[in-house]
Amino acid sequence: GAPPSPSWYGARAACATRGGDLVYASDKAVCVLDGATGAVRGWRCVALNMRGCNGVPLSNAKVYCAANAEDVRTAVNACKSRYPSAPILLAGYSLGTYVIGTYLAEENSKGFDPVAGAVLISCPMDPVSSLSAMNKSTGLIYQGALSSELGRYYKKHKEQVDTIGGAGEFKDKAIRSLADFDKLIVATHGFSEAGEYYDYYAPQRIIPSIRTPTLYVLAKDDPFLGEMEQCEAAIRGSGHVSLAHVRMGGHVAFLEKGVGVFGPCWTDKVLGEFLASTLVP
Repeated sequence: GAPPSPSWYGARAACATRGGDLVYASDKAVCVLDGATGAVRGWRCVALNMRGCNGVPLSNAKVYCAANAEDVRTAVNACKSRYPSAPILLAGYSLGTYVIGTYLAEENSKGFDPVAGAVLISCPMDPVSSLSAMNKSTGLIYQGALSSELGRYYKKHKEQVDTIGGAGEFKDKAIRSLADFDKLIVATHGFSEAGEYYDYYAPQRIIPSIRTPTLYVLAKDDPFLGEMEQCEAAIRGSGHVSLAHVRMGGHVAFLEKGVGVFGPCWTDKVLGEFLASTLVP
């Protein structure tokens, strides 16, 4: 991708970099991937956009990817450099939950604990069954909208992406589905096939490796959710990962009662409370 370009917000500073959003305070720092911006509990916020999105250039052929945690790693390291005494907290939404989960599993499995806690909201808990659900009922609406955006993303960065070997098969072709974009990821990130890619970031595989206090917040009516059995078993066997599974909330919605479609989400409060609790001695 491109090197992160920090733009720091807050009482004295904050940061917008590539890959997600980060939140800071004078003695606390929180990294939020894909979704939340603005100050929370007096913490400062840093926006981190997925590589190649929101005006961030793509300087090599690797498109953004659920299994690549390098952008989060770079952002967390930048935060540590700027605020060396601040504990760092992470929050992710949708695809961002995969990236942060991958980051936590990679770091924790090596014996590193770079962050104090994480909240992952609206994570599609099984990549394969979630992708299949996108071809049914409500999922078709999301499939069409997301595929259209991914198609524009590919056209925008086509010159860079087509320089990699396996990506040549996409030349002069359109991205018409999420599966098409996943094939592009497989080609540009060196996976042998889509199954290997899905397995790498699948929550049921990474949860046992996570040693950072982590909360998954999910809605049963989320069309992206996918099958839950293996993930629930992994969470029950973990002393570090928790699950809040509610009946209604859709995908990254969780609107407070009576506030309308543009009102606040109750998950903002849950996110802040859980992350604050990880800082209690």
